[in-house]
Amino acid sequence: MSYAFAMQVNRGAFLGWLSQYPLEKEILIPPMTGIEKLRQEKLKSGTYLYTMVCVQPTIVSCSNLLIPRAQNDRMNVSKNHV
Repeated sequence: MSYAFAMQVNRGAFLGWLSQYPLEKEILIPPMTGIEKLRQEKLKSGTYLYTMVCVQPTIVSCSNLLIPRAQNDRMNVSKNHV
């Protein structure tokens, strides 16, 4: 059984010049990039072809994560002292 992947990528570094297989298009995608399967089909040769799309990550800073938690902690403290 063999597998082939076709991906739609809009960001990344082309690494084809480093590849052992020059006919393949190799791309290094950014960290935390999600990959979603769009379609799966079985070809006549028996190979499974997966069509994928890269989903860009949402960048969240540490301060954005801590502010809601701090607000929630203040609300819990005020409820406990009432």
